Formats: sequence, C-alpha cells, structure tokens
Amino acid sequence: MVSIIITYYAGLNILKSNLALLFEQNLSDIEIIIVNDNPSIPLTKDMLCISQDNKIQIVTMPQNGGYAAACNYGVKHSKGELLIFMDSDILVSPDWMGQLLDAYYSVENCGAVSTTILNLNQKKIVHWGLAMNKGMEVIKPFRDGVLPDKLKHGIYEFNMASSGCILIPKNIFYKVDGYDEQFYNGFCDLDLTYKITQQGYKCVYSSDAIVYHRGKVSGTTRTAAEDDTRALFMKKWAKNYLDDGYKVEWEYPKVCVNLQTDVR
Repeated sequence: MVSIIITYYAGLNILKSNLALLFEQNLSDIEIIIVNDNPSIPLTKDMLCISQDNKIQIVTMPQNGGYAAACNYGVKHSKGELLIFMDSDILVSPDWMGQLLDAYYSVENCGAVSTTILNLNQKKIVHWGLAMNKGMEVIKPFRDGVLPDKLKHGIYEFNMASSGCILIPKNIFYKVDGYDEQFYNGFCDLDLTYKITQQGYKCVYSSDAIVYHRGKVSGTTRTAAEDDTRALFMKKWAKNYLDDGYKVEWEYPKVCVNLQTDVR
C-alpha cells in the first residue's frame, strides 16, 4: 500500500484542487492522509466535499507543530509501506504516480524519489535536483527555467531532495528517525534526505514525474525561523558538510547519472 501524506495549514481551495486531481487517479491500494497542522480551524470531509467512502482520513495535530512534525504525525497514522509526502498546494499531472513508482522500482537501493516540480502558471522549474555549497548555500539547478532536452527524460541521482512531493519507503524513513522536528518548516527535507544518502541509499529525481506548485499558500508561517533552521543544518552537519554545488552548477550532466538507462 502507498500512503499519500498531505500537510495542511491554510488554503482550503487549493487543497480541494489538490484532492480533485488525486481522485482522478487510480487510487487502488492507496490511502490519503491529510494532516491539519492548524488545529484552531477545523477541517472536515464536508468542507473538502469528500464523500465518506473515499479512502481518506483527516488527522488534526494536538497543536501547531510545523511541517516536520506534521509529516511525522501523518506517518504514525499511515498503513502503507511506501510514503508519499505532498504539500497541499501541489497539483499532480496524469502520469505522475506511475513515473514515481517506476523510478523507485528501477533504482537499486533507492531511499527517496522526488518529482519534478513546476510553477503552476509559467510551467518553469521550481525543484529539480538540489545541492549545496559548504552546507550553506542551496543550489537549485534550472530554477525558473526549463530542463535541457537531454535531461527531460530519466532518473538522476543527488545527495538530497525537496519533499514538496517525494516518495520514501517507510522502513527507511524510520531507520533515519524521520523528520527532525527541530527544523520546523525549513531545511527539514534537506536534512531528511541527506540522512538517507548518508546511510548509503540513493536519492533521485525523476524528470518524468511532473507535478505543479501553487506556492504562497501558508503565509508567513511557512518561512518562520528560516535563518534559525539554516544555522541548525550547518551546525548539525558541520563535520560532514555537503559541498556538491559547484559540480551541479558547472559540470552538468556529468554529475547526473541517468539511472534509468544504467539500471534497466
């Protein structure tokens, strides 16, 4: 079973759009868990126009805990062996899940598969690959641009990934102790996926697993303590700084291995 975990704080209408597109997919052997991280505002199936027989559950945090805590809370209520974490303002394309699962099953020793996240309006890249310079400056290749033709189809390995829409096996998620809740809303996904690759698993992006990002839904709470979480990331990994940003910026596509070609 696959458990899709959607964290929610604000933006009811975009969450409805998110679910409407998900319901157009084949949801056999899939459960959807919505984690309401804003307990001051109730969230019900009626509010989301969801029929009671849908394979979906809404769980509410005891108190606002931030993105990392909400993800962990959702995992506690999940039944699936594979976890897909998804922001509430992600809108999926028709074949996104098939491509995501294909990537996972195609890559030996796979610990995480992230989607290609595009801007909803301009269809430009928001996330495809991640790197860092000395554990401090985040490098997002092709941000606000488009993938070169030679990178549009394939599965590419990185040291870390965005969790805007990402698949992680539950056993590996627990092996690395899940999201570190000290990170609240920032750098928690980089920390999680770096923990995964530090354990020897592969973290990859699928160019063909495409989803769209609305953005600016949660308000200022989404960027709360951003400087603090950056500093925490640097402190936590001070003895093992990730410093692959130069290669990602200047040596593509040498750093990216087309795992789809290599593994199959």
